[in-house]
Amino acid sequence: MTDVDVLVALVRLELDRGKPGLGRSLFDRLPSFARSGPDVRLIEARLLLTEGETRAARRVLEDLLEQDPAQVEALEILAATELAARRPRAASAALREALLIRPDRQDLREQLARALMDQRKYGEAEAEWRRLSGLENKIGRAH
Repeated sequence: MTDVDVLVALVRLELDRGKPGLGRSLFDRLPSFARSGPDVRLIEARLLLTEGETRAARRVLEDLLEQDPAQVEALEILAATELAARRPRAASAALREALLIRPDRQDLREQLARALMDQRKYGEAEAEWRRLSGLENKIGRAH
């Protein structure tokens, strides 16, 4: 494990602990060559989001998704970025794309239901909640 790997792991740790300021100070110590990989770019987007830099975070994520449209974590962070920017429709679109790739991710389905509720799309939100709870199959069989 290199010094760069350790720094990246520490940045992730501090973000996960809810200490983005410390994560940023560690991130800023990364040499420029180490900042181009997709994993580090995801960390950069997360940092930017915690700092309220939604446009910058969106640019990083859109660049990552241009390179790899199936990057579920980028789609998930993009959805959070769009919600922070009060763009629930864009967040819903990112979450739907992520669910096409990973339909097993129940946390994404819950986020989608919440984004739909923010848009007052209550019927669609209810359908997502039912999928999440398994009620759609139970109610469908009861009729």
